[in-house]
Amino acid sequence: RENAKMVFSSTASLALFLLLPCLSHAATDFINCKDPCAGGDVNLILTATVQTFPLKIGNTSYTYRGRTYASSPEYGIMGPTIYTEPGDSIHIKLVNNLTEPIGPAPPTAVEYWNMLQNPGEHIKYQRYKKRVPSPAHLKVDEDNMPRHFDHTNLHLHGLDVQVHMFDPVDTHDPTAPHINIPPGQCYCYKLDIPSDHPVGMYWYHPHLHGSAAIQMWSGMLGLLYVGKRACPCIGTILIYTALLPYKCGAACLDCCTWASTRWKRNCRSTM
Repeated sequence: RENAKMVFSSTASLALFLLLPCLSHAATDFINCKDPCAGGDVNLILTATVQTFPLKIGNTSYTYRGRTYASSPEYGIMGPTIYTEPGDSIHIKLVNNLTEPIGPAPPTAVEYWNMLQNPGEHIKYQRYKKRVPSPAHLKVDEDNMPRHFDHTNLHLHGLDVQVHMFDPVDTHDPTAPHINIPPGQCYCYKLDIPSDHPVGMYWYHPHLHGSAAIQMWSGMLGLLYVGKRACPCIGTILIYTALLPYKCGAACLDCCTWASTRWKRNCRSTM
């Protein structure tokens, strides 16, 4: 009996050891907004919020208010540029602070159908081989109708990483729903960039059908560079604006500045 217990204990320990990578990967999920989403080679808190931006077109000044990843209007409308290297793990805590109802009101099925009757719009129904005859038939396209403008998720566009738009992450079920993060909630993305990943400039943006378009038009998007970091500070995030120098996290001072179309390296590390 004692031998049987020892065999069972050893087998259970071995099974748990083999499952640890899977269990750690399963940590990609909703989290308490007070909890961290760290431990990767690159760690980032990405916050979706409503900001007011001053714009000037010609001699005319405007005020624009919209949804964005920018932490402050001084950094521009887009979110921070993320710098990674092949082989990095990237952990992103997505915070949905889109709690201010700035509109617009989503269209009703009838309004949506009427808009699709305009010239050129019928191409959206090309896969149905014929145009939808009435609003009652729009149920087949219900998931793509504009709605839930303050719900969101995240897609790293072009990266060869785990499938991360659907719930659960890394599922290959074609019927799986999109990850849907309501206002006031947070999600922890833990993704791995392959060591042989092509270098280049990619981008990130929301991909929740019904709200992705209006969020991207507002400013919820940013660049993601895979390659040798321009800054020697490992695992830090650079923030880009056309008017200000690049800035790293607390590990770097005066990290890198942008001039013309090339990098000028002017880095002082405090690490």
